[in-house]
Amino acid sequence: MLIWTLRSLAAFFLGVLMFSAFLVFLLINNFSGKLLDSAFYTETLEQENTYSRVYTQVLLDAELRDTTDGLLGNIEAVRYEDILELLRRILPPEYLRSQVEGNIERSVGYFNGDLDTLEIYLELEPPLARIEPTLLAYLDRQIDTVELLEPDPNKPLLVQLADIQSLLQLALRDLAQGQLPQQIPSIQNIPRVLRGNLFDAFLIKARSDSTLDLRVRRGLAEAAPDLRRDFLSGDTHRFLKQTLRAAGKPLMQDAIAEIELNLDSQGRLDLIALLARENPETTEALLRQDIARGRDQLQRANSQGRRFSLGVVIVAAIALGLIYLPHWSETLRWPGVALLSIGLVYLGLGRILENTLPSQISRLVDQQLAQFSQMPQSAEFLIQDLTGRFSQRLVEGIADPAQWLVLIGAALLAGSFLVAWGGSQGWGIPSFRRRQPEAPRTYTV
Repeated sequence: MLIWTLRSLAAFFLGVLMFSAFLVFLLINNFSGKLLDSAFYTETLEQENTYSRVYTQVLLDAELRDTTDGLLGNIEAVRYEDILELLRRILPPEYLRSQVEGNIERSVGYFNGDLDTLEIYLELEPPLARIEPTLLAYLDRQIDTVELLEPDPNKPLLVQLADIQSLLQLALRDLAQGQLPQQIPSIQNIPRVLRGNLFDAFLIKARSDSTLDLRVRRGLAEAAPDLRRDFLSGDTHRFLKQTLRAAGKPLMQDAIAEIELNLDSQGRLDLIALLARENPETTEALLRQDIARGRDQLQRANSQGRRFSLGVVIVAAIALGLIYLPHWSETLRWPGVALLSIGLVYLGLGRILENTLPSQISRLVDQQLAQFSQMPQSAEFLIQDLTGRFSQRLVEGIADPAQWLVLIGAALLAGSFLVAWGGSQGWGIPSFRRRQPEAPRTYTV
């Protein structure tokens, strides 16, 4: 009776130990195996069509208009239907993909222990260098569509020249504010001898206009020879394009300079430093310390926890069998029952988690996003969709290793019945019991 009680208590303890250790193994094996694999992230981003949605939804969101305007040089003349095309030229899809996947590779490498420092950044020098030429080329095409207004031949010539000068001044102010003029005067029919005087009057008026940015007035003075040449040719559209170079560049330069304020010496936007600046409760140093601690814990769990937890399951199963020696059928049966039961339980729990955990994670993320009132709704939708996809893939197949437990447990259980049946048939089953000496034989004569 005492031996049966001790065996029962030991079996219960070993069963609980196997159950707990296998749970730890499942969690570490599933989560760390996926979280430390860059393909897990890149494939999920592809499945949600993330890169296309950044252009068509996030960057076009009205709440992100300031950010978009900055990338478009604060030029108000950009038509809404052309924003997407310009963004794709300034931030090409292949550039966006390379930046995201590069950060994923560096992050995974850091948490795997391959890199000593975590660097998450966007290299913004290439897109910033594309802002000015892209916008100038676009505005040149837009200027070609501006209506030419012919002078009224019924007015005296001096009045016509005054009207032309007024329209040119208005056009200059519009360009300096990032807008396109509604009309520009045609100077083709103005006698060439008068065009020089008209240009000089325009330039003097512009350079003395205090409403214009000093850089605009300086740019006009520096570009005066080219401007005069185009003006004398009688091509108002071409003249306006040259004027745009002087009048519109300061706006673009200001937009670029505002973005550059957040860049480091290498022209990179450090996302960790940016996150620290946005959160007044922490600093970059503290944030990096937290990340380093998380990496150390993840590495220990991944390298030691997986092997240790699986080892505990194996050792506990062997010990569970040993306590039933010398009865071989029970030595096989009870570890088999334990492994089979644990495997079936975790298979069922795994299927339940696959169906319920993604929605729970999504609900938690929604609650966290609700605290960020300034986040654009389009960005919230994208994050929610990505979170749902990530959590779904994260728990997918979580209980697959439990199938091996079921198979091994079923094999041991079947083996125990085979041993019991063989014993009933008189098969020789090895035993650890001490063999008793045979009694001496006697012979009667």
